[in-house]
Amino acid sequence: MTNLINLSFETSQQIRIIDQNGEFWFVANDVCGILEVQNTTQALQSLDDDEKSKLDTTSSPMFNIGLDHRAREINIINESGLYTLILRSRKAMEKGTVQHKFRKWVTSEVLPSIRKTGQYTAPTVQSNTLSDTDWSNLKRLVWLCENNFKMQKSAGHAIWARLRAVTGVKSPKKFSREHLPIIASELERIFRMSEQYSRAMQATERLIIRNVLKYGDDEPMEFFLLEMVEKATDYNQAKAERLPAFFGKELLELVA
Repeated sequence: MTNLINLSFETSQQIRIIDQNGEFWFVANDVCGILEVQNTTQALQSLDDDEKSKLDTTSSPMFNIGLDHRAREINIINESGLYTLILRSRKAMEKGTVQHKFRKWVTSEVLPSIRKTGQYTAPTVQSNTLSDTDWSNLKRLVWLCENNFKMQKSAGHAIWARLRAVTGVKSPKKFSREHLPIIASELERIFRMSEQYSRAMQATERLIIRNVLKYGDDEPMEFFLLEMVEKATDYNQAKAERLPAFFGKELLELVA
């Protein structure tokens, strides 16, 4: 009896294993692709005859997955052939490479599991992605920062771009939970700066309303604007102040 075991290595690379009455054969193209063997035909020529074979896809059409519809045969290799190709791969011996991970995965996890249970189930990995609650908290914090600016939408775009820059997560990739401490630290910096700017702007508005608009005296304008710049640039004082309770609470919830 012939069965197909369809696996994925590193979530995206297909590995097809053919179980022929308890003897396992691997689709050669799958293995050579991961090992970065450029010429599969040449690599198979160096194997012993009992380490390689061909599978007739006309009698087993389900094995023709991902191949040209005109293909009639698939090159396959058994465990001995697999080990031979792995041993000839320099990268498969170097820790940290994809090929080394593949060698450990197929020899230490996949084959022992198939021999024992007839199948392989990848271990469940705890999700590292942000939950809906994480996203809600993050968006709320960004809004609190951008809300201090008149050009709120532009400020929001700039803040998101900054968070991607400090975490190294380029769009459209998603943030993960390991990024949250970095994000929280950067949002605290941005909020302190935006609060300082907002206070300076509001104080200057009050002065202009009371003195310039009410009495029609334009002369103090230059002084008021210079004073606004001075207040806005006094960032060291802002950094020493305690965060507002509502913002500090949201930050703690984000990294909890």
